[in-house]
Amino acid sequence: TYVISHTEAMGPCYARALIHQHLFKDEDYYFQIDSHMRFVRDWDAACLDQLHECHGPKPILTAYASSYTLPKDYEVGKPDQAVLASSKGMTVLCADGFGDQNKDDPFLRIKTRNCRSDFGHKPPPALFW
Repeated sequence: TYVISHTEAMGPCYARALIHQHLFKDEDYYFQIDSHMRFVRDWDAACLDQLHECHGPKPILTAYASSYTLPKDYEVGKPDQAVLASSKGMTVLCADGFGDQNKDDPFLRIKTRNCRSDFGHKPPPALFW
C-alpha cells in the first residue's frame, strides 16, 4: 500500500508513476482501472485470452471502458444494476489532438473510434502503447 494525502495528488499519470516506483514488484500481470468501471461475467478469463493472442514480449491491453447507465432509482450501497451499453464493434484508441479545449497544454489527447472490423476477435496492435 502506498498512501499520500489528497493535497499531494497530481493526477492519474503521477499515480501510475508512483505505482511503478513503489508497488510494482515484477508481477506477471499488472491491472489498472478507474473506480467507476463495470465488468462483464468472466472478464478476467477474457482478458487473459486476449493477452495470449497478442504478439511481443510485453503486450499491453488498453481501452476506454464502455459506457453504462444506472437506473433512475439507483441508491448508493444497493446492488449495482448498471446496464452496459451494447457495442456491436470493437473500439480502438486514436489520436485526437494536442492540448485541452483551450489549447493551453502540449499533451496528446486520445479518443476512441468504433471499428467496422472485429479483427478476428483478437486485439489489434495500437500505435500509442
